[in-house]
Amino acid sequence: SIVPNFIHDGVCIAASDVTGSEGPRIVWCNDRLIEILDQESLKLVGRPLDSIGFPASTLSSAAPHPLPNKAGQSVRYRVQAPFRDNDNLELTLTLHALGQQEDGRVYWLAVVRDVSEFARAKDEVLEVREEADTARKRLWAAVEALPDAFLMLDQDDRLIAFNEKFREFYAHSAPAIFEGASFGDILRYGLENGQYPEAAGNEEAWLAERLDRSSRLKGSISRELPGGRFLVIHDVETENGDVVGLRTDVTEFKRQQRALEESGLALREAMDEAERASRTDALTGLANRRGLDMHLESVTETNGPATETALIHIDLDRFKTINDVFGHAAGDHVLCSVSDIMRENVSSSDFIARIGGDEFVVVATGSEETLSDAEGIAARIIRECRKPVWFGGKELRFGASVGIAVTENADRAGLLENADIALYDAKAAGRNRYALFTPDLRAMVEEKRTIADELLRGLADDQILPYFQPQFSTNGYGLVGAEALARWHHPTKGLVPPGTFLPVAEELGLLGEIDDIVLRKSLDTVRSLEEAGLVIPKISVNVSYHRLITHSLSKKLEELRPWPCRLAFELVETIDFDQEADEFIWILDELRELGVEIELDDFGSGRASITSLLRLRPDRIKIDRQLVSAVQSEVPSANPLVKAIGEMGKAIGIGMTAEGVETEVQARVLRELGCDVFQGHLFAQAMSETDFHVWFLASNELHPQQTSLNSELG
Repeated sequence: SIVPNFIHDGVCIAASDVTGSEGPRIVWCNDRLIEILDQESLKLVGRPLDSIGFPASTLSSAAPHPLPNKAGQSVRYRVQAPFRDNDNLELTLTLHALGQQEDGRVYWLAVVRDVSEFARAKDEVLEVREEADTARKRLWAAVEALPDAFLMLDQDDRLIAFNEKFREFYAHSAPAIFEGASFGDILRYGLENGQYPEAAGNEEAWLAERLDRSSRLKGSISRELPGGRFLVIHDVETENGDVVGLRTDVTEFKRQQRALEESGLALREAMDEAERASRTDALTGLANRRGLDMHLESVTETNGPATETALIHIDLDRFKTINDVFGHAAGDHVLCSVSDIMRENVSSSDFIARIGGDEFVVVATGSEETLSDAEGIAARIIRECRKPVWFGGKELRFGASVGIAVTENADRAGLLENADIALYDAKAAGRNRYALFTPDLRAMVEEKRTIADELLRGLADDQILPYFQPQFSTNGYGLVGAEALARWHHPTKGLVPPGTFLPVAEELGLLGEIDDIVLRKSLDTVRSLEEAGLVIPKISVNVSYHRLITHSLSKKLEELRPWPCRLAFELVETIDFDQEADEFIWILDELRELGVEIELDDFGSGRASITSLLRLRPDRIKIDRQLVSAVQSEVPSANPLVKAIGEMGKAIGIGMTAEGVETEVQARVLRELGCDVFQGHLFAQAMSETDFHVWFLASNELHPQQTSLNSELG
């Protein structure tokens, strides 16, 4: 009756025995305690007090937490129900000491409370709190990961939250950015420290606009930051009056937008410039081929049908050599110098264009003396191009060949082609000159085209073959070798003279291929003669400049080994040896290492100086046939130039061959002048392989003509 049965806690009363020798036992309990402990009343009453869940040994004398003995004292424990197999049941036990009663026993009041639900609720609260904390961290990590700056202001425009991007974007205002900071203070600090260049000179009005919530909540606005950086600001007010803001960096977009705006403005200029560039030579600033075509079209449309137009086509001589030897920078310098020459030597009404690597065109229109003016322009340009140009401390020498074509306005379609034809005629005549177009020149060009087509077929059909002209020692007239000469055996025209097809082959770039054919077939012929017991000591073959500078020549020579005789290369192309000696030295050294002898053909024609002769160190020189033909007297001093060449050859120890020897007088004089080898019709003409074989067999005994010569020469 002490404790009502309807309370929510389990309650029991325990009392000690009179003697105090035993621990307290339960003398009463309410129904709630029986329910909590899941026990019957009869089984619970009379049991020791510690059976309801005291910590172990609590009631023993050694217990660290003894029972409260003094009336009014109490103690609380957390225990588990000893009669229930439920680890999730948590209880609290509170013992109140009631003291000794009238019957002499000591009483205690025990209150047992089931706190399992509370504990579970607490755990759930902790779990929810942990999940909320995790969600908060993830959300904030996402906010920090944004490429945009984020901030939140309360109703009073104080900073509630922000990410690091906000500090980064507003670096000049960073010291004023912290939680609780006033938005106005942040703006003022930024104004004082150059954060807002767009506000310069208008700070107060700018600040008033930014502090006005209604103004900044109207939509996105763009702001400029230091360093040309741009942000788009977007602020939104929440239901509770807070403001959430994003700051997006649009610097790159702004730059592109500005670039587009500028490109729109510059598009027309760019198109105009592109149009100019499309008809302008980038190196010289002159018009290019397209510019020339447009100019001629304009002339046709503007001038009357009777207006004469002169087209002057200029091609530089030796320009490729300058490029090859001194480099493209030197070549570009020459082209720019020639452009200046053009500008200085034509009138302001004349049109100038560079239409190829080293090709220029001047168009003169409307003059009453068009042809005379064109010739004057050509002469001046040729004269100025003879003057050397200096580059990198080196003297660059070149020339100009010019073709001129004049026509009336109604017939300008073939003007450039006609000037080309005249240009080729100027080059064929010796370069450094000009030529005028005539209908006869066009006929010659057409013939050349026919020869070119037939020559290409001739090469494909193996119509090129060598002819052999023997060479004799001036001492006894013994055979010392033969020169292999290229001939073209045409199926219908017969034997085509070399002067007819070799210039065409040069224009087609076929000289190297012809050189190879003559070299291979000549060595095959010598082998054939050797098998018949006829020995040729040496074969000389002509080699063009372009064949010499190809890297495949050495490989070709190795493939032809073993050579059946000594091999000599005659340098036959018109080469300026003084300018190109450096290019030749290493090539000739390589050929000498392979065992090839070097001979300079047509010496004395002005193609090589004594200086270049010493540098090139040829094994032999061949005196030009024009000098040989001039020897008409038996007196050696009759031709001082030939005498000087002979003395020079003796002085530097170079063998000398006289080619084109046709008279006995020439033979006597040239032998006395120091020539040790003769070649010419006096001894033998050039022969096909078959005729050479027959001649060789017959020459085992001296030819009657040679016998006569031998007796006359002593």
